[in-house]
Amino acid sequence: MNQTDATSEDIIKDTLKSTATTEINDNGVTVTINKESYTEPVAGTSADPTGTNGSYEFTVTVSKGSQTQKTEKRQLQLRQQLLPV
Repeated sequence: MNQTDATSEDIIKDTLKSTATTEINDNGVTVTINKESYTEPVAGTSADPTGTNGSYEFTVTVSKGSQTQKTEKRQLQLRQQLLPV
């Protein structure tokens, strides 16, 4: 995910949930994104034109009725915005 799209933790979480819900394609399944950690990407500057990537680590819990399953931890890379030349 690009830094320009990942403007807040809520947007990242909503995007992940929307993607998972679309993939599951079952309105009876509840999808929950559980944040494990978040490192914000840092845009490029004149001192560091390449900036620094960030990451969002999470698990996904899906439930339907009395059944619940949780994924192992996943990581989404947040690509920094390069300084325009």
